[in-house]
Amino acid sequence: FVHLVDARGQMVAQADAQPLGGQYPTSIWDPGEMVTDRHSITAPPGEVQVYVGLYQWQTMERLEVTVGGAVQPEGRLLLGVLKAP
Repeated sequence: FVHLVDARGQMVAQADAQPLGGQYPTSIWDPGEMVTDRHSITAPPGEVQVYVGLYQWQTMERLEVTVGGAVQPEGRLLLGVLKAP
């Protein structure tokens, strides 16, 4: 998933999809493999945080995200801040 979150912590836009349109499921990825997957989202005006993550399609349970051994809150990774006009 890709989520855009405003300053109040509210999700204002999102894109959820299986990797590469369902053509390359995570079940066949190799450990450590990097996969590029593009998503288009219309951002509202102003500043939003951009988060990404993965979840089990059947249960909607988010997978754990770690950075340098530290578990990230809410099973998501902050990519950065986007400022839309």
